[in-house]
Amino acid sequence: VVLVAEVTPPVYAGRTLKATHVAINGDYAYVSYNTEGEAYGGAVDVINISNPNIPQLVVQAIFPNTDVSAVSYENGKLYIAGAASVDAFPNLSSPGFVSAMTLNNGLLTTNYVQTQLTGNVATSVTSVGNKYYAVSGGAGDLVAIDKNTNQIQAAIPVADLRAVAQSSNKIVVLSGTSGIKVYDANSMAPQSSFATSVDVPGAKRTIDFLGNNLLVSEGYAGLGVYNLSNGSKVQTIAVPTNVAGVDNADITTNAVSVNNQNVFLANGGAGLYIYKNENQALNLVGSIAMNGSCNYTMSKGDYIFAAMGNGGLKIAKMVTNTQTLNCSQFPTYNGSVWLNVNSNETKE
Repeated sequence: VVLVAEVTPPVYAGRTLKATHVAINGDYAYVSYNTEGEAYGGAVDVINISNPNIPQLVVQAIFPNTDVSAVSYENGKLYIAGAASVDAFPNLSSPGFVSAMTLNNGLLTTNYVQTQLTGNVATSVTSVGNKYYAVSGGAGDLVAIDKNTNQIQAAIPVADLRAVAQSSNKIVVLSGTSGIKVYDANSMAPQSSFATSVDVPGAKRTIDFLGNNLLVSEGYAGLGVYNLSNGSKVQTIAVPTNVAGVDNADITTNAVSVNNQNVFLANGGAGLYIYKNENQALNLVGSIAMNGSCNYTMSKGDYIFAAMGNGGLKIAKMVTNTQTLNCSQFPTYNGSVWLNVNSNETKE
């Protein structure tokens, strides 16, 4: 895995914003940002990744007094989850919100509908069929919202919600205190639940699917792999330890995402780790330090996009069959002569 590019984060009110999430739509990456601590301030960047080695910032929207926790793209719309300051917006009874924005050729617009949620912050959002779903943390809810009317059709209270995802006709949520809960996507009737590790309050976490297994980022407990049908634990991937130059307290599995049979872990200060599903088990393929806290990752093709807690988007590439040359036997080039390489000529 090699780092190929990075995009610097926005700066608002003198603060460098922190990247929280990434969504991909064709040649565009949508990167969300918030402000660390009690202050509010967020953004969404639209970055052209048609050539991921040379990403280009196309549009940047700053949201004063508003944090953006996560973004999700589907069918021409960008769904945005976050929190707004009730001091700055006194008409709000709680900070959490989710928005549905209609894009124009993939770019941001002012055509959006915002729905207030119970809870301190909307932490995750997903969309499928004729509904979109969001969860809010603290004393929050899982909500199902009609895409046509943008009206809440169902609100289910669940404490400390971190993530929501959908698979087939199931809506799956992660609570930091009560673990996994599974609902029917149409009726929102509860189907099953099972415990995971009790997590640090308020920390970012995500879930994703690999076949019939559910992958859960569990912070200091690493990655948990669970059979979604019966809740049994299939595998545990512990967080890395003794990473050079990184405090163990900064190493935590913040997020997980899946692309084909590859699994990507955002391991905080330890960086990005890649596993491959082989013979029904996840095996380490490689890792790369990110020089900061890796909050979220997702992949498209051979490229991996990482939202960094110290700000910005970093792009890495998976490479294979890399040859390393030992140059210790050669004299050091001191710049005193030109090195000419002609067409159809190979020099090493």
